This record gives sequence, structure tokens and C-alpha cells, in this order.
Amino acid sequence: MQSLLGILSKLQSGHLTLTLPNGELKEFGKRTDSLNADIQILDWSVFKQVMSHGDIGFAESYIRGQWNTSDLKALLELAIRNRTTLEKAIYGNWLGSTVYRIKHWLRDNSKAGSRKNIHAHYDLGNAFYSL
Repeated sequence: MQSLLGILSKLQSGHLTLTLPNGELKEFGKRTDSLNADIQILDWSVFKQVMSHGDIGFAESYIRGQWNTSDLKALLELAIRNRTTLEKAIYGNWLGSTVYRIKHWLRDNSKAGSRKNIHAHYDLGNAFYSL
């Protein structure tokens, strides 16, 4: 958690209010900025998920209802404006970045690999679409 809070403390644009599960408030960025976003962390495991799975862990924890925001658009805008800083949370240090790139490169795009990738991303079934 501390390493992620350290990364957030380096936000260059916008203002982020983070509410922790214990009710504690943390603020990051510039209070005077016109872009304001908030996150209410409902489950402490969000920090581990973000540090281990980056942006995917963050998105999946949102889907599971482990954090919330009053304005998703503002939060995404803040993330875009601070992309370079936040990439450290997504990829970690140079070693983490290198490992991520190697894993991506190893995702075979052969017929079998493509079939697997398509199944993982698009073959969602009728139950999903009925929602």
C-alpha cells in the first residue's frame, strides 16, 4: 500500500481524494486544479491487486465492487494526464517492465494462440450478453 501511495504522491495534474476502508482520507495532486477525482477503497486487497496486476487488477477490482468513484470520467482523465507517473504502478521498475514486455511477446499469435486469445477476450457467451 505504501508504495502505491508513494506513486500517487507524485501526481502532477489534477487532484485525487482517496478514502481508505477505515475512513481515512488521503489527498494527492494539486487542490487548486480544476480536475477533481475521488476513489473510495472498500477492500484493502485493491492495493495488492494494483501492485501485482497493474491496470488490469485495478479494473477487475472495480468490477468486483471493491472500490468506487463518484465520477469515473474524471478519474480516467486524471489517470491519462498522469500516465507517465502511474505507469510505475502498472509496470513497476525496469525489471517489472521488462518482464511485462517479455510476457506480452510470448503470447503466441499462431492459429492456436489466436484461438486462445479470442476465446479469452471475446467468447463471453449468452449469459454475459443477456445482462
